[in-house]
Amino acid sequence: MLATSKPLAGAAVVPIDGLIRPGSHSENRIAIVPARTRMFLPGIDRSETFRIKAGCIALFQLLPDGRRQIVDILGPDRLFGRGISDLHQCGAETLCETEVELLTAMRRSLEIEINQAVRQMLRRAQAHATLLGRKTAGERIASALIDLAGQFAEDGGTAFQLYLTRTDLADWLGLTLETVSRYLNRFRREGLIDFAGANHISLRDRTALTQIASGRNLALVQ
Repeated sequence: MLATSKPLAGAAVVPIDGLIRPGSHSENRIAIVPARTRMFLPGIDRSETFRIKAGCIALFQLLPDGRRQIVDILGPDRLFGRGISDLHQCGAETLCETEVELLTAMRRSLEIEINQAVRQMLRRAQAHATLLGRKTAGERIASALIDLAGQFAEDGGTAFQLYLTRTDLADWLGLTLETVSRYLNRFRREGLIDFAGANHISLRDRTALTQIASGRNLALVQ
């Protein structure tokens, strides 16, 4: 079931071009975007491409009644724009203070990076469709934790900052807030994850979480 929460009413909405400043050591341009800011792109050509240098962005779509579906979570080094994830078709909100780089079109390697990013976005969209359509609640949450660790844990580790709130997780995974909280608490009781404060998670048993995410450890997701 899709979650019925709505984006925060007080979230700022800003044109990203108003935040862009020249980089000190690069021909590219940098924006430091505050947390919980929704971005749009007036004044910037739709062919422009952006890279996340640090932080986290949620791409989302809104239903006519205001419900939100997060369609992807973007971490460091992910690209958006220029047909990769068009902000004219979906919204983008920073989940923490985020550094965004506007890449120059003069770089010869940019087309290769864009093609790779498009293929990555397609693979992730296909995986997300399968997650929403076929996976159980426990499988969805295990999949999300593994994905987030892959994007945000340093040096291939298992500990990472959780920039998503429980509501964000619900809107990403098509679950209710209560279901997300229940499974996170269950995974902690089972010794699969641990919390260092409310927003820092360690995957204590990544193998078991991988088995749950793939549907091979049904005992923990009933």
